Amino acid sequence: MTNCQVSNRSEGRSVSSRYPLVWDFDQVMNHFFGEGNPASRVLRECSASDTLAPAWEVVETDSEFKVILDLPGFAPEDVSIELKKDLLTVTGHRHETKTEEKNHVHVRERKFGKFQRVLAFREPVENDNVSASLDNGVLTIQVPKAKDAQPKKIDIRTKA
Repeated sequence: MTNCQVSNRSEGRSVSSRYPLVWDFDQVMNHFFGEGNPASRVLRECSASDTLAPAWEVVETDSEFKVILDLPGFAPEDVSIELKKDLLTVTGHRHETKTEEKNHVHVRERKFGKFQRVLAFREPVENDNVSASLDNGVLTIQVPKAKDAQPKKIDIRTKA
């Protein structure tokens, strides 16, 4: 086998490899995550620490789905909920707080901007009876399952 050079660009070191496949894999990863690929920009933006993506939880019962999102500091008018067929879309916008010119911000870890979370239900849901509440920074959306998707108890008869 031939030796080839694999370069770790972030640290400026190089590693020798006997396996050309390692070099090929490195090239593929550099191509995919490198600056030239438009998809890599989206991946970097989504994984950036300043991206606003609220945590959520989806709980299923026999009769409904309950979607719970952490939205501290959001007002109801900053959040929009849409259910189209079996696709739930939650969008929101947290506005940046304004500071006076004489004040100096030393640390800013709070995230501001827009977000969108989309959930595709695996079972049919009722679009008419959806309810939502925002209480203490927690948004709870209750989406009832369609009547034909809810479990039905079947009684067993005996011959007597």
